[in-house]
Amino acid sequence: MRERHHNALTYLLKKVNSSQEKYIHIEDNTITHLILDGRDETSILLEMDYGLERNLSFTEIGFGCNKNIEKNLNWQINSIMNQGVYGTHIGIGMAQKSPYIDFISQSIKII
Repeated sequence: MRERHHNALTYLLKKVNSSQEKYIHIEDNTITHLILDGRDETSILLEMDYGLERNLSFTEIGFGCNKNIEKNLNWQINSIMNQGVYGTHIGIGMAQKSPYIDFISQSIKII
């Protein structure tokens, strides 16, 4: 699976890391839009076989409480270590037929 989605995952990782404006629209526990620097990038998620599992519905949501680990995090990788950082994380995918991806925010705003 990793090889099949390598290009899409690499693109998404680079785009998220380089974007100033990044947010997701959520309706009924499902990501409806991924916006990066004003551009809708939802299609990159849809290309990664999420329809074979749970579509873009949340697999996980959690709240991190650790302010001390931020200086040691590597945001270039999708690591379980990043989940503990102060803020909120939302996970999609089950890592069987589609990738598991965490969206982590230290300044979440719910509208």
